[in-house]
Amino acid sequence: MTATGLQKYIDINLDGTKTFKVDINIYSSDPSEGVITTSEVMEASVEALTELAIATLQDKFSDAVITFKFPKTADTIECFRDGEDIVCRKSETLRG
Repeated sequence: MTATGLQKYIDINLDGTKTFKVDINIYSSDPSEGVITTSEVMEASVEALTELAIATLQDKFSDAVITFKFPKTADTIECFRDGEDIVCRKSETLRG
């Protein structure tokens, strides 16, 4: 099992050599866009989340927030743009 860097965001230790079905939500700053909900099979690593956030948080979604929810944890990771940088952190929303 390899380290994923996700331990600082979620309460479980995921195997970095495996992929997981991750629930993804994109919250646009434009209320008319609503919330885009999808899932993707991805590696359990901070790098994988950051790459997807960089690719997603562009153009009309540059002010959006993208969240990632791995299986077997109630914790959610959120990523957003802060200027040119991507910030990822443990979501402050209620667990559930």
